[in-house]
Amino acid sequence: MNFNYREVSANTTANANDRVIGVNSTSSTITVSLPPASSVRRGFVLTIKDIAGNCLNNNITIARGSTDTIDSQTTLTVNVNYASVSLVSSGTTSWHIF
Repeated sequence: MNFNYREVSANTTANANDRVIGVNSTSSTITVSLPPASSVRRGFVLTIKDIAGNCLNNNITIARGSTDTIDSQTTLTVNVNYASVSLVSSGTTSWHIF
């Protein structure tokens, strides 16, 4: 299985080409904005990973795209070092953590 992977160290917006985003928050907090759930297919999975082991100090915020929700919330904070979060798109107006 081959996944599109990219690393970021600044705020970014995920897109339909992403599958795994490695986040380095060593220098500052970082926000990863999701694409609108309707812009990707139902079942589309995106994983966001703290690759620097520093999100306890500099949190990673996952923000909704458009007016979507993330399990009924507008944002999700990753604050456990080396943690990862996988989200699946409903294909309409929501993302779900799994």
